[in-house]
Amino acid sequence: MSTQPSQAPTGEGASPPAPPDLPATRARDLAPDLSPKAAARAAVRVPMRALEVLLPAAADHWEAHTEYVHQVRVSTRRAAAALTVFACCYDAAEVAGTRRMLKRIRRAAGGARDCDVHLDLFRRRLVDAPEDERLAIRHLIDSLELQRIEAQEAIHRVSKKYPAKRVRRARKALAKSLHKPDRIGVDSKKKKKKKKKIRELRDLAAVVVPPAAAEVRRESEVTPRTEAQLHEVRIAVKRLRYACEIFYGSMPGDRQRSVKSQVIPLVDALGAMNDVCNVLIRLRDAGTDIDDPAIARSYKVLIERFEQQNNDACAAASAAIDDVLEHHVFEMLEEGWATSEARGKAKHNG
Repeated sequence: MSTQPSQAPTGEGASPPAPPDLPATRARDLAPDLSPKAAARAAVRVPMRALEVLLPAAADHWEAHTEYVHQVRVSTRRAAAALTVFACCYDAAEVAGTRRMLKRIRRAAGGARDCDVHLDLFRRRLVDAPEDERLAIRHLIDSLELQRIEAQEAIHRVSKKYPAKRVRRARKALAKSLHKPDRIGVDSKKKKKKKKKIRELRDLAAVVVPPAAAEVRRESEVTPRTEAQLHEVRIAVKRLRYACEIFYGSMPGDRQRSVKSQVIPLVDALGAMNDVCNVLIRLRDAGTDIDDPAIARSYKVLIERFEQQNNDACAAASAAIDDVLEHHVFEMLEEGWATSEARGKAKHNG
């Protein structure tokens, strides 16, 4: 996946870029002393411009490159995360309308993305699959290919509802609504609400990242750590990950390294667990009411093996959580953020 800045949208009807030359969905690291308005403009513009290219490509060229659908979902998540982080800089009505659009697009692409992931998994598994799995895998692949065609209809509908020019209008309307950030209420140690003035991006980081890290820590410490609870941790840590991406430039090197070496691998472990869980759900659904006894037996074998794989994935995700907790990464992200006010006092005292 290219990390180069996104290029101008290709325009409706133009040939889409082929992987790996897809548009970037995340702005480059933003300087900590950048004004919140400038940071908001960059953080929202990059994934929204990418979406202008990716959604038409996912609708019309999905058979050539399944990565279009994946990157549609990534771009909508990053745009939504940026709108959440910089909500204090935008008109609330514009944010709400754009978030609804992003959510509809992301959901429309969800079924197709699941089919793409599962088709790739089972096509690769079939190559070396033991004989007792093969009937079920072939049956499942046939079913998934039909479901993938059906899932594409949702992407076609949403791409017609939100063509590139409409996504572009939403992006430009957001840009016009930009204003100096409102003061943000934060909880002090005395549980009282205070209003914090946001002068620079580092000030916003000091308000946004600590509660996101605290939420992950709280969810991680819940016991027993059931499969359902692991999914709650997964949701919270994804929010933290997307917020941290925006504030990489405001993080000291040790924090940025901790996020990349601890938090992102945790996201991956929880994502792998979620993937296995979704595969198991699909297998159980596909293996129901099978008339052919041989195929039914094959499904039973395959389901039993994925149940064990699911248990292993849950255990691995739980171990990854324990590792991050042991390194006190969340506590580090909760505390000690430098702000422009603190820097100003230090400069004055010096």
